[in-house]
Amino acid sequence: MGWPHQMAAMAAIMALADRIGFDLSGEIRPGPRPIARPTGARSASSAFPAYSAGAGDGYGQSFLAECSLLTDEMGDAKRCVENLAKYAYSPLYMPYITPEGCEVDARRGCWHRTGDLGNGVQEGESVKVLRLVLGVDDLTAAHTKLMPRMLSGWTEMSTEGYPC
Repeated sequence: MGWPHQMAAMAAIMALADRIGFDLSGEIRPGPRPIARPTGARSASSAFPAYSAGAGDGYGQSFLAECSLLTDEMGDAKRCVENLAKYAYSPLYMPYITPEGCEVDARRGCWHRTGDLGNGVQEGESVKVLRLVLGVDDLTAAHTKLMPRMLSGWTEMSTEGYPC
């Protein structure tokens, strides 16, 4: 029993970001990174379609994106984040709101949102993905770090007027 796409193996690195912040380079002990990196890459590329775990947006798609971002696998992260945004979009009803899940028909190139819209757990994980990309690590307010994670193909990010 467990989450699809071996998400449980990625839980430690995602929780570590909540406990020590987004900069995992200073881990005192050999942390979960050696396990999370191959598991995340294998999970992302073996999903169907690749880089898609939309059956559970927060527990699936967001977890894939978070693991890719936290292990600095930026090519995987780009595809995971793009799918996360794609699955939250619906031109007909509440255009950008995180669904509980998403059913993907890869052969037809279409998807539709499933479950409830605006589920707090699903939204929380989607927001965490965006926070990782933007890189505002304010776990300790007195020591806010700005460490954006540029997705592959991006050429710049900028911030103006952020209170540091």
